[in-house]
Amino acid sequence: MGIKKIKGRKRHIVVDVLGLLICVIVQSANISDRKAAQGLIAKALTLCAGIQLFWADGGYTGQLMNG
Repeated sequence: MGIKKIKGRKRHIVVDVLGLLICVIVQSANISDRKAAQGLIAKALTLCAGIQLFWADGGYTGQLMNG
């Protein structure tokens, strides 16, 4: 299998319960949502270590972190 050639960008964001921005990453569209989410979660936890729960869109399927 080869790498998909998808043009464009994907934006992944983390906000708090009020909708205030915690962090954002912008990546090439050919990177899977799950792979991008792993980096995004790590960055969000670095910036705000008190985060205990993440809610994600259906595009972020599978288990991202160990419970």
